[in-house]
Amino acid sequence: MIQIQPIRGAFGFSHLITETHGADTRAILIDACPGCTPRKLSALFGKLGIRPGDLCAIQLTHAHFDHCVNAADIRRGAA
Repeated sequence: MIQIQPIRGAFGFSHLITETHGADTRAILIDACPGCTPRKLSALFGKLGIRPGDLCAIQLTHAHFDHCVNAADIRRGAA
């Protein structure tokens, strides 16, 4: 099953796309807007039953501040 979860930030949205096959889950984050903090993402992971290690990619649509500001912090937390 594929799910798309919007994450509202102060300046726009990020989106978490998850794909689940049985017990296996993979997640991709589209953009890392200012409101998509590691803490907020961790809470969303808990709500959705996703482990931080399930985040396999962060896709940035372009290099504007409001799309990429939290990418490095999120990636460090998922490693």
